[in-house]
Amino acid sequence: MAPFLLLPFFFSSAQESRESEVKVLAYINATIYPVSSPKIEKGTLLVKGDTILAVGTSEDVKIPVEAEVINAFGKTIIPGLICTHSHIGSVAGADSSSPIQPEVRVLDSIDVRNTSINKARAGGITTANLMSGSGHLLSGQTIYLKLRKGNIVDDLTIKLSDGSLAYGVKMANGTNSIRDSGP
Repeated sequence: MAPFLLLPFFFSSAQESRESEVKVLAYINATIYPVSSPKIEKGTLLVKGDTILAVGTSEDVKIPVEAEVINAFGKTIIPGLICTHSHIGSVAGADSSSPIQPEVRVLDSIDVRNTSINKARAGGITTANLMSGSGHLLSGQTIYLKLRKGNIVDDLTIKLSDGSLAYGVKMANGTNSIRDSGP
């Protein structure tokens, strides 16, 4: 199986090493799986900062002269992954005072500097639904985040067209909510 190149890793490593100067990066000769079109063999991907400039065959994508060219022969590039059930960010959540706690917001306890966020991003996760633990029937409100660089939670939140945040509700099923969580 061919090794995978995960876009978020390149985005974060390129940005961390060149914060003051954003370069165009050209990944060439890769097998690319775009979101909404067929696989591209010997593909080229152009990236500037966290923006994809072009994706296509090596014949179709023109590489700017100032671009740093990275030969990705034998590698595979895939879109960022979405984790729909995550506990990264050192989140806290519901306590044992009640089995139903809809007022608890995981948003209020996220540590955006927690290393688990960087590890998830390095592993290809670009979007995650962060939630509290599973010890209750309803343990509060979840939040969807884009795992981009940021110093505060607002830097990572996903804002919908009406200005609200993308969120959900954490519910446990089966016997998960009746297990003993005592000492």
